[in-house]
Amino acid sequence: MQKNSIQTLFTVQAQRHRGRPISTGRRGGIYQGVLTIRDLKDPHLNRVARCAELADPGNRLPLLPTLIDAQVVHMTPAIMVISGWERLPDNRGEMQGYQQTWWCSLAQPSAEPGQPARPTFGPNETRIG
Repeated sequence: MQKNSIQTLFTVQAQRHRGRPISTGRRGGIYQGVLTIRDLKDPHLNRVARCAELADPGNRLPLLPTLIDAQVVHMTPAIMVISGWERLPDNRGEMQGYQQTWWCSLAQPSAEPGQPARPTFGPNETRIG
């Protein structure tokens, strides 16, 4: 990506911690970055998998673990929900797969440069279906 190109930023909130739903009062962190969904060769699965990645817009480092076998399961003009699974080390250091869901929205520009953007989704959009 060229330095002067325009990047569309998304606000993403993970809904699970190691596969278990995070309660409404204890929602996970909110991250803002460049969201991509693409097919990648997964060496552990030995096949191509659709993956969702959220990267820092400056250095392109991952902000969240990659979602493997990612699917857009819900979409409105305000929110997109992506489900899949992430690979994380367990307490022995062995990689394990955990179910994960991301709530995504277009990032709102921050009021002042350097301030975090606020998410565009809110409590009224927690009911899906």
